[in-house]
Amino acid sequence: MSFLTPVPYSRQVKLYYPNKVLSVDVSNIREVERWPFDDANGDRWWACGSNPVAYRWEVDITILAPQLHGSNLTREPFEYNGLDVVVGDWIAGASDGKCMRILEISRKTENSITCVLEDYQRYNTFASPTGNGIFNPGSCVIFTLNEDGIPMIDPLPSSVGREFFILLASRFQYLNPQTNYQLTQENHGLEVGDVVSVTRQGYVKANAITADTMIGVVTEKGPGPNNFMILPNNRIYDFDPAIPGRQGDYIYVDDSGNLSNVSQTSRKAVFLNIRDPIPTILTGNIPDPTVTNGTQLTINGANVTFTGASGGVANVDEMAAQITSVFADSDVIGEPFPFPTEIVTNTEPLFTGYGAVGSPGTPFSITIDTGTGPVPITFTTVGTVQAGVSRPADMKIDIDAANIPNLEVEVSPDGENFTLRELNGNSIIIVNTANDTTNNVPFAGPAGGFGSITGLPLNTVGLNQRVLRLRRDNGGEVLLREDSDVFSTATGLFSGHTGSLPLAMNIEQGVRTGGIYVVADIAERDGLAAIVGDQAHVLDAGFGRWAQYQFDANDNWIEIGNENATGVHARSFRTALTVADAGTTNIANISVGRRVQSVLVDVTTAFDTPATLRVGVGASTQILASESQSDLRRVGTYEITPEYFSPSEDIINVTLSTNLATIGNVAITVTYV
Repeated sequence: MSFLTPVPYSRQVKLYYPNKVLSVDVSNIREVERWPFDDANGDRWWACGSNPVAYRWEVDITILAPQLHGSNLTREPFEYNGLDVVVGDWIAGASDGKCMRILEISRKTENSITCVLEDYQRYNTFASPTGNGIFNPGSCVIFTLNEDGIPMIDPLPSSVGREFFILLASRFQYLNPQTNYQLTQENHGLEVGDVVSVTRQGYVKANAITADTMIGVVTEKGPGPNNFMILPNNRIYDFDPAIPGRQGDYIYVDDSGNLSNVSQTSRKAVFLNIRDPIPTILTGNIPDPTVTNGTQLTINGANVTFTGASGGVANVDEMAAQITSVFADSDVIGEPFPFPTEIVTNTEPLFTGYGAVGSPGTPFSITIDTGTGPVPITFTTVGTVQAGVSRPADMKIDIDAANIPNLEVEVSPDGENFTLRELNGNSIIIVNTANDTTNNVPFAGPAGGFGSITGLPLNTVGLNQRVLRLRRDNGGEVLLREDSDVFSTATGLFSGHTGSLPLAMNIEQGVRTGGIYVVADIAERDGLAAIVGDQAHVLDAGFGRWAQYQFDANDNWIEIGNENATGVHARSFRTALTVADAGTTNIANISVGRRVQSVLVDVTTAFDTPATLRVGVGASTQILASESQSDLRRVGTYEITPEYFSPSEDIINVTLSTNLATIGNVAITVTYV
């Protein structure tokens, strides 16, 4: 699981759509993750605290009965069931009202769900004297929040206890998720009281330049180093269908009444995109799957019939392509994906010296080869969990620091073991290069006794197999329906929802003001976090001249003025050369659309050898005057009228070849308008 996975906290209520309130049974609660950050103030519950507890769990949920209602507008008319549960919904224990947020759904059917629950902001952990953040297995209720962050429990299930609603209401009056809106950005650096603006690059402390994209004021710095809460300036929406554009874009209403991130003169900005979507990604677990020709599947209401080119079956490439082709708007994309190679530490039976994966005898070292050559790793980190000992969390730090491509290290929730995962399915080869300094035990090799520190195998052969993956980039759910379970059995794929929709904030009065930046050069201009309508005054846009640009709806800087365009631009340049000036000399800059009227070559002192002279623009060194159009051995004036129009900014240059002349003087005058 990724700590940085945010989800929407509410869904917009729709007219004639009843509240979703499902009575369910929760079983098989499995710890997924412990809080990974120390607050340095004595938090006993975090992963390395004195009494570590989980804050995320995977659970199995059984829908006790569908919720029957009177609306014909829902996905299944007159009924809610397991397929209607989405990321961002909430679940509470029917007896104690203890609430959890649904963070990720890996599998759902009409009657069952497998999902990850989170003790949001660790509210339950700190409310419990034992730090227990989750309800007990048994009867629970799934529900939603409205736009104000208030739980909607109507109808109230008969399974709930007498104190259920009181405890539920109290929970959502504490740091209401809409008025204390939590956003995520790694190492954001924001402090309580900071005014926050959104840009393409992320969330920043507002200043005079970014003030027109302000979204709120920081009310909490946390929880953890990557989260912060804001008091939003206006209401935040998670639209479905998703809003267009990217984070930092203004969203307009077009002539047809649709939302668009393309600016036009007649359009008014009504929303600001404040967070990009998080894609929903569902990955099968069956390597190299196939289905027989004619197998049918419905994905989000679109029908797919699989057909293979040979053997009467469709392989993983054909299934992926046929799924993608059904969705012309790329709403759901099918793709073959590598089946990872995994190895897990093994301490059974525990070796006598240490009793767990770990060693007090640092340093020790290895090399790991996943197909790009052996990468050396020296284990020196200790003390993350146990003073003076390199445990799995410490080893992860040292392996991650080696930056081996596509190699992932995942420490188990209890911190006792870790998994090495090669994401492309390649082999994992470990070579011990130095044993630990306490008992002379190597990092990898046989488990048990003093065989090795980790029990990881030395050589694990990758099978280079692939699975089928489904991706929905706008963050919506992926619903799979079939008359049988042929596709799901063959691929290991089920309906699910692991992402979330983009977020938008309403803009007062539907207008914004553009900013004007003053920058040194084009490179600094291109580094700006600009929005449609912004302008940049570039002090040196080339050849030492200033220029003015405006940022358009296609993310391009368009020149709207420059120094040359501020007045009549007719100029003459004169340059005098002697035999000492042999070579190429730049004499003037010329801008776009200028016409060179004349070139005068004035030989004031004849050269004593057959010297030559060329006048050109950029690499075209004689496009204005060639060698044959003047004679440097004779005193006189030669006038050339090239009628040259400049297609771009460039430099007028003169090339003098003296051929070992000892005397000679010539002056060149170029006139253009």
